[in-house]
Amino acid sequence: MVLPNPVESILMVFECCPNLFAAYLSDDPAWSIDDEEIEQTCRRVTLNAHNGNPSNDLEQTITSMAPPLASKDWWTIVRSRSNIRDLNLENNIGIATSPSRSELPEIVLETVETFSMPVDGTKFFRVSDVDPSKTLVVSITSDTDADFNEVYVSFDEVPSLAEFGASGREFLRADQIATIPQTNEGSYYIMVRNTGRSDTSTNPSQVCIYTQDCPQTANARTKMSFDI
Repeated sequence: MVLPNPVESILMVFECCPNLFAAYLSDDPAWSIDDEEIEQTCRRVTLNAHNGNPSNDLEQTITSMAPPLASKDWWTIVRSRSNIRDLNLENNIGIATSPSRSELPEIVLETVETFSMPVDGTKFFRVSDVDPSKTLVVSITSDTDADFNEVYVSFDEVPSLAEFGASGREFLRADQIATIPQTNEGSYYIMVRNTGRSDTSTNPSQVCIYTQDCPQTANARTKMSFDI
């Protein structure tokens, strides 16, 4: 992607670093501070003495692995900024002409899915068409008790260690259960994470994941009396 970047300098010869290029993924074709930054790189440029004309366009390539994303369209956006005086800030953002589609593996409610989990590995899944006002239960079961597994669940976005709606509560255990007590209508995303093992094996384990949406259980109300 080529980003026009006319600049000027009052020095005879001026070298500047960083001229920073950052790539983002956005759910709409406009950059915002909340967009997911996936990579940035520094570009050193040499500018000749200022003659009233803009410099040539700067071309920069950024290659990066995309992070886990919700299953929908994402726009790639490249934004540049530098310490050099820029005559036109409006052309420092480049937006892809069309979005890219992200798809995570789908899990069907009320079915068991089995997958291979490497040591220190992370897997992501999506559960779609969840009915509102239900209780969503996500359980994982490993074929070995030596695993240290974790499970995190979020509505409408991929969970992270910092942001999630529910998580398993068993510390340093292979089997985990996470519960969303009152669901929203739509998709939920699941992160299953292995943090190690209690033995020395490095072989991947086989993990089963089961999702179920249940009617909410009403709180029991009981009349009680005491004799004093």
